[in-house]
Amino acid sequence: MPRLIGVRERLGHTLYSGWIADTRPGGMGVSHHASFSDPMRLYVSDIGDKLRTNLHVPGRLLGEQTAKVLQIGFHVSFDVEARYNEFFNEPTESSFVLNVNGEDVHTLRAADSRSFPKPTYDYGIRMQHDMLIPVTIEPQIAFNVTLNTGKEFANTMRYIDTGKWTAYAEVKHFMNVLMTREVQ
Repeated sequence: MPRLIGVRERLGHTLYSGWIADTRPGGMGVSHHASFSDPMRLYVSDIGDKLRTNLHVPGRLLGEQTAKVLQIGFHVSFDVEARYNEFFNEPTESSFVLNVNGEDVHTLRAADSRSFPKPTYDYGIRMQHDMLIPVTIEPQIAFNVTLNTGKEFANTMRYIDTGKWTAYAEVKHFMNVLMTREVQ
């Protein structure tokens, strides 16, 4: 495909990565690449599984792309209220830590230092926060997000992940970014 050499375009885009397990009859199943762990690194596995991530390369942007992170957030959803409560009420607060080039650059706490958030729909919530200081991910620089949860929550997710429990659980991180790339 012809390119306009040296001409770059900027596009709004959302990067996402998550862990999803659905062991209910007719459910989507579990990841064949990532089992739940605490901590768990997102954006580095399940490449090619569009339900779990939209990255094409583990922990990196394609080619000469850059991404300026303007907003950061997460989506969690469960089939029962108890899982939702575990995610937000553990003694260890659940958090997402953005790491760029080996350095932790931003932490998003699930409860955002506020009171326990009420679900916006059945046992789920989507939370989004503006970055006060945007973070730029340069071309070919490694990045990931570390998901930290409490032991009780992690143990429950492993029961679902291994099929010992029939359930649905989803924990997904996203970043709204301004992407730059060569015009194609």
